[in-house]
Amino acid sequence: MVNKFTRSWDWLTAVLVFLLLQVSAARLVTTNWAAHLYYAETLAALGAILGLALGASRFKRAAVLWLVVGYTLVVVPWQISGASDAESLSDRLQQVGGLLLVSLGQFMHRQPVKAPLFFVGFACLVFWLLSIAAGYWAARHRNVLVAIIPSGILVVVIQVYANYQVRGSWWLGVYLLLALLLVGRAYFLHNEKEWAERRVYVHDEAWTNILGALFTVALTAVLLAWLFPTSISSMQAATDTWTKITRGIRDRLSNAVTSLNGPYGRPGANFYGTSLTLGQDAAVGDSPVFTVNVLDPPASSLRYYWRGRVYDAYRNGQWSVSPGSTRDFNPTSGNLKVADTQDRTVAQLRFTLQLPTQSLIYAPSEPVWLDHPASVQVTPVETGLDDVLSWQAKTTLAAGNRYVVRAEIGNPNVEQLRATAAIYPKWVQDRYLEVPDSLRGEFRALAERVTAGQDSPYDKAIAITSYLRATLQYSTNVPAAPEGRDPIEWVLFSYKKGFCNYYASAEVLMLRSIGIPARLAVGFAEGEYTAGTYVVRRRDAHAWPEVFFPGLGWVEFEPTASQQPLVRSDPLAQSGGATPNRNLIRPLDDAERPGLRPSTAQTTPRAGALNFAAVAPVMLMILSVIAAALALYLFYQHRIYNLIPVFLEQAFERTGVAAPTWVGNWSLWNRLLPVERAFVSINLGLRWLGRPAAIDATPAERAANLKDLLPQAAEHIEAVASELETGLFTPHPADVSRARRSGWLVILHALRARLRYFLGV
Repeated sequence: MVNKFTRSWDWLTAVLVFLLLQVSAARLVTTNWAAHLYYAETLAALGAILGLALGASRFKRAAVLWLVVGYTLVVVPWQISGASDAESLSDRLQQVGGLLLVSLGQFMHRQPVKAPLFFVGFACLVFWLLSIAAGYWAARHRNVLVAIIPSGILVVVIQVYANYQVRGSWWLGVYLLLALLLVGRAYFLHNEKEWAERRVYVHDEAWTNILGALFTVALTAVLLAWLFPTSISSMQAATDTWTKITRGIRDRLSNAVTSLNGPYGRPGANFYGTSLTLGQDAAVGDSPVFTVNVLDPPASSLRYYWRGRVYDAYRNGQWSVSPGSTRDFNPTSGNLKVADTQDRTVAQLRFTLQLPTQSLIYAPSEPVWLDHPASVQVTPVETGLDDVLSWQAKTTLAAGNRYVVRAEIGNPNVEQLRATAAIYPKWVQDRYLEVPDSLRGEFRALAERVTAGQDSPYDKAIAITSYLRATLQYSTNVPAAPEGRDPIEWVLFSYKKGFCNYYASAEVLMLRSIGIPARLAVGFAEGEYTAGTYVVRRRDAHAWPEVFFPGLGWVEFEPTASQQPLVRSDPLAQSGGATPNRNLIRPLDDAERPGLRPSTAQTTPRAGALNFAAVAPVMLMILSVIAAALALYLFYQHRIYNLIPVFLEQAFERTGVAAPTWVGNWSLWNRLLPVERAFVSINLGLRWLGRPAAIDATPAERAANLKDLLPQAAEHIEAVASELETGLFTPHPADVSRARRSGWLVILHALRARLRYFLGV
């Protein structure tokens, strides 16, 4: 007995479903949110194969369900257990299972989940079950929407939370292209049987022709969608609506992703998480993150850094925050007491958020008050004094929400910084001098060479800052470091290119290696100042080193070459006195510092950089011409136009109206062999000269009649008739080129004779 399901098997559909699921899973893997995400891609592949096999099998639905349960209980734990370092499989399963149970308990009790493996396990289960369902429904029921819709939703959600990646959106483009091809294939298979029942002629190469046209149209549509701008207002309105609808769900699920890390923090509620992976791509994009209005400015003009978090511990390409204390803050309790704030002035600023959700508070250093209840992560210094690490609002803030922050801002000059003694309190030494043993020797040797001849910690910090600005070339993309090498060490000593994460990390570790306390701060650069408002965009995401000076606190330095140098006033230089150990970074003139604010890396492109905005119209025109040419080539190369009269006849039949004669003639013409089409020239010649051939006339009789009327074209008429006879009635192929050439000459002779008849010549 022939299996009815096997008869519906289609290899191309199976391949497209498999690729579609792999693209969706691969997009998750490229986020680098957690280790072992590639398990999800592996399970997506295995699940798709299993689903396709079950769909093509003879098993009934109940048997398929039990098989899926059995495979899930075996394959998924086996795959996830690879995240454990235990030797035996039983130990790995026990270790991973215990960790997942603890994480599940944290999630159910609305607590932050600390283990990234919880998210990895959830992603693996989702892609496994989705792939099985997609493969099964595609193979057994030819229902491809089960593959397209759920996996498409996953791709979009991942892209929303990982849109800081430069080339991330192209995964979505590839997904759309495959989805369109899969829909086209499903439509063709669905109508193939109906066409056969209606006896509609379909060429053997019909699908090849349709595939070529569908690929061209889909590719063109995807490219145009990527290149044509979208109304910002409509995007913002859609974002606001989506935020309101999904706020409750996102707040409930945010605890499940608190342990994940993107290149600039976790993809959950905050742009920066509790740890920071250095990453391979710098943040880019013009989408606004927040705006800032200075309500009560500080006593002196300065360059703002909007700090979100600080990190103190570095290991293997990742920064994290050592355990500290958490203070509950209430706006009615007054200012938080911060250590080492000598000569600081108070400023008050209002932030308006643009991100969908945010609980992390951004502010200039050091924030001491917020108009929202918050949790403040601190390092206790002494009774009543703290070193602030981050502020986090207790209630998640949405796009459009505002908060007011009060900060004690310092702007020390060079003389004050040089005057501080290199005597650091114990809490600073314990937390901010650590360097991995594998890096300490090499970093210390370089730092000592760079700072040779400098006396004060300030001048040493300036020397290292200048060295990094001059030595490392700014690049928004950094490839993965070779296996076995630390990313910062590889960038600093070999690759010599990087973005802010690498510049700042290198300076922090170099300073620590020679006994100067430093830490990594993350947040955003100042942004664009327009009409009294700072507009901070995603491209302004930034990392910078903060160096500790006793009595003055933490002071920012700017080693990143794409940012303008950070220059502090020097009273000794302004008075004309001697200036030993001069600041190696040149000061900025007024023209370069409008409003005392820096330009971001994207405001003025580097020399040799491609200004995409300027060339986008040209690129669009070129791509459009290429796409049109490719479409025309495929249209004629694969003779897609041959199917048009078939579809027209079918359309007329459905309406109950007889198809026009020209449609029937067009359909008949498409069914002729090339040599038969050349012989049509003889029929046209007879008609134009008033002697149309009889219906029962043979080709030889028609050729003889035309030779009597056009003796001057007898040679060409004979050639056409001879090739027709050879192609139709002998085993030898016809010379189509000779027949076409002779046919055109016959037409020219017939037109000339017809013209002479009208002119009476």
